[in-house]
Amino acid sequence: MTWTPVEAAILAVAPMLHVIAGSGYLGGARAEVGMVVVDGRLYVRAYRGRESAWFRLAVAQPRGRIRTGTLERDVTFGLYDGPLDAIDEAYRAKYGNAGGPATHPRTREATLRVEPA
Repeated sequence: MTWTPVEAAILAVAPMLHVIAGSGYLGGARAEVGMVVVDGRLYVRAYRGRESAWFRLAVAQPRGRIRTGTLERDVTFGLYDGPLDAIDEAYRAKYGNAGGPATHPRTREATLRVEPA
């Protein structure tokens, strides 16, 4: 499934994303994270790396929910192990110096692709 044009537009300009991870996401792990859209795909990173509770739950139970602005959507999370340079550049472009932690090696290895469910 893909993002609708309206969803893609909201995601492209949203500053942060509220994430609820886990198949029982009503009681799942919650976090507010920075996110980027690269080639029409949404990516998030766990700033504390793979030890972050929400990240571990998103990998173990890849269903969840996201919210930003007027967009709220059920999603699936997938561990992303592809090229990271374009995602790094998108974080730098979006967040400037504040995006520095997003390109730290520990954070880079905790990259997830988020797709509509």
